Amino acid sequence: MAAGPDDYFLPRLSPDGAWVIFGASPTTIAGRHYGENRGSGDRLMRVPVGGGSPQTILQVVEAGNISCARPPSELCALSERSKDLKKLTISVLDLLKGKGRDLFALDVHPGGLYNWMISPDGSRIVFMESVLARAAFGCSRSTVSRSARSS
Repeated sequence: MAAGPDDYFLPRLSPDGAWVIFGASPTTIAGRHYGENRGSGDRLMRVPVGGGSPQTILQVVEAGNISCARPPSELCALSERSKDLKKLTISVLDLLKGKGRDLFALDVHPGGLYNWMISPDGSRIVFMESVLARAAFGCSRSTVSRSARSS
């Protein structure tokens, strides 16, 4: 898929099956988890499924997750944490133009571990918080499901 000095993560297939979308970071995933070079910048990349050179879609401070619906929906989204780690924002990801409108933002615990994904039809987003993080950091948020069309 890609070669180079960066750490690659979160490979996802675009809804139309034409692209593999992934993150690239100068910091390893383990290093990111433990705060090494936090905020050093991640690139969201795409590469044609049939092969070719990876292309940068956009640069972000720190990518969280990437999720795409299935056809006929064309929705892909990405999440980012604020620099103070207290807000998580999920935004539309346009594979040609980059970051689109925010779908929603949520106040989160700075030490919390969160995951989410778009429903197959692209109509909803399911958001979860790690039980281990909740126990370790005293977080109390439960599972949230929101419409992907709301802002």
